[in-house]
Amino acid sequence: MIAHLLSVSMTLAGFKPASDLWPESKDLRMQTITRQAGEKDWPFVANSGRLICTKVWGKENVYFAAEGRKEFKYFILLDTNMFQMTVVNFGKNDVLVPMAKASEIVARIRPYVEQGKMLCKHNNGPVVPGAEL
Repeated sequence: MIAHLLSVSMTLAGFKPASDLWPESKDLRMQTITRQAGEKDWPFVANSGRLICTKVWGKENVYFAAEGRKEFKYFILLDTNMFQMTVVNFGKNDVLVPMAKASEIVARIRPYVEQGKMLCKHNNGPVVPGAEL
């Protein structure tokens, strides 16, 4: 409630439009990704899912949603900033395969973060076919 009131007052004061602060469904860009046969560095428990990119507070944010899972706990932020990723994804430990070191997590998800950020630059609708990036 407070966040919503703050958003509205900032928008009315001319700071930023509300859509720049919190995305709407039209602001999402999605692409289905699937584990390839023999792929050993696939970081996700699910064999497929969607990369999703949207801007939140003006920053490109990349998410992964496990295919076939509707529960919110299978929807995680992907970021090379481990602190931010840990705070946002707190308690969502069934999406990434277990890894021993934070550096291993970053190395495995970095390509998906970069691919996801390219989705934000794509303007041809919310779903981007695999071959377009």
